[in-house]
Amino acid sequence: MTSGSFACRALAVMLLAALPVAAETVPLADAVRAAKVREAGLRSIEGSLDVLRRRLTPAATVQERLLAAPQDYADPERGRVRMAAAERDALLQEFRRQLEAFAHNRDTGLPPTWADEVLRSEKQRIDTTIDSLLQNDFDSRYRAARAAAVQVQHEAAARQMAPEPATVLSLAGDLDAFAAVSSEAALDRARQAAARTATAQRLDTARAGSAWLAEVDASLETLAQRATEASLTSLWEQLRTLQQAELPGLVRATDLAVGLQVELERVARATASPHAVYSVVAQRVAARSVALEHAKIGATIGANLTPARGCVALPASAVQEAVGDDLSALPVDLASHLTALMEKLLPATRKRLVREHVANVRDAPARTQFATHVDELLQSDATLTASVQNAFTSCLTPPLVEQRRALARAELAAALPTIADRSFEIDADALAGLLLAEEVDREAFPPPQGLRLEEAHTLYDEHIQALHDEAVAALRVQEGLTRARIARIS
Repeated sequence: MTSGSFACRALAVMLLAALPVAAETVPLADAVRAAKVREAGLRSIEGSLDVLRRRLTPAATVQERLLAAPQDYADPERGRVRMAAAERDALLQEFRRQLEAFAHNRDTGLPPTWADEVLRSEKQRIDTTIDSLLQNDFDSRYRAARAAAVQVQHEAAARQMAPEPATVLSLAGDLDAFAAVSSEAALDRARQAAARTATAQRLDTARAGSAWLAEVDASLETLAQRATEASLTSLWEQLRTLQQAELPGLVRATDLAVGLQVELERVARATASPHAVYSVVAQRVAARSVALEHAKIGATIGANLTPARGCVALPASAVQEAVGDDLSALPVDLASHLTALMEKLLPATRKRLVREHVANVRDAPARTQFATHVDELLQSDATLTASVQNAFTSCLTPPLVEQRRALARAELAAALPTIADRSFEIDADALAGLLLAEEVDREAFPPPQGLRLEEAHTLYDEHIQALHDEAVAALRVQEGLTRARIARIS
């Protein structure tokens, strides 16, 4: 007997031993043929495992299943076992499909139950093949999918555990005081507030309303604290950003407001806040933008329309020219004169201010457009209008007072020439009245006819008062001399 025939006989004996008792009557040739077909089918599948690998569930799909039923996969290990079992079932079904395809293509004479019989008889071998696929790939896919699912749930939980904006505002208290504290103090305050607000009730609500993977459920309290802390920190950062904002060059308030809004949104993202820009902060953007633009214009007013800086926008020559020297045309009092000159000189002064404010804008059309905007502000905004008028008055008053006083001296000298050469005299009775009176009786010394300027009347009264003071001083000297003589004689 040859070695080949011996091997065939041995294989046949083994195959027959593996057959059920009821099948002992199956001819040896048929049994050998069935074993060969089964072996060929298995090797066909085992030789093309890439087909099975393509049937493995992608990590993204595993993640979707975890998120779709987190209550079924809450525990990491139990979830892994459950998911692996589902994966094994899917691979087994694919293995069966390929066996059926092999049977259909290879031998149409095989019974319809052939694939199931192979699955039963070769269970250990098929399990080994499927296990090798799972061991090489499943754990890494599951870990990646679970990590991604945990991250998604973390983000959802952070949003759910975040306090309402109204709660954050109530925790912050006075917003101006909150924004004024140092960054360390703000952070401490945020942490303390987070500890107060992360209550058991909020945790119970979160757990009752949603199913969480175990890793997320264990971190809900921490997430609540972090969300509250991030919310408060973001509010503080937004308020500080608004508080410390400066005007970058010459920009309209409306344009600045847009830029500030963009910056606040960046701050909200940077602080990982569950909320965007707080409405109370957004409401302050417009006011802050206007305040910054006004401050810039105010700086121009201060640099060009204050006595300390020389009143560049209102030259003394312009005042002198506007006042003139026609006494008959001048208002009687200073207040009326200021009002009249303001109406006359303010438009030109405002134009000088606008020209100075936009001088650094290089583009001519842009400079013209911006000048129109500033001029409209100076005329329409109550705060800026009052600022210009006050600065204008402070610059106008000193030269006007000086010029009116000079005109008043000239008017008084023309009406009463003896005042100028100090030869002005009064009669004896009036002088006696001056000496004996504690105060000068103005009615006893009426001003000359024709004096118009209020300052001319003031100068005349000052002269009479000086005469009174001189007379009283002379009288006291005389009284002192008389007492001294009497004391010497006695």
